[in-house]
Amino acid sequence: MRPGFNAAVENWRRLSTAAKEDAATWDRFAEAELQILSHQPQDLAQAGLMLEVLIDQIDGRSDGLDVKALQEVHRLLLRQSLALPAAPAPRTAAAAGRHVGGAA
Repeated sequence: MRPGFNAAVENWRRLSTAAKEDAATWDRFAEAELQILSHQPQDLAQAGLMLEVLIDQIDGRSDGLDVKALQEVHRLLLRQSLALPAAPAPRTAAAAGRHVGGAA
């Protein structure tokens, strides 16, 4: 069973700093990267994490503008995802202070 998106990101981050001389480490790194890049982002934070992988893997233009542009988009997504309020919990009759199915 493949790990979830967040586990894949953790594996990728851990393995991206590890030496990849052995095939097993490289395979785990490549699998984590494949899972991240094939993922459909569910929110701005996930989109930002996907950009982090892309930025790391880009060879880049000689002037570095492509990497700089991706980094700016990444920063924007991170700022936006941190600024979003948490989704409110759904209100239920009990949470609204009403009794369900009887008199108050």
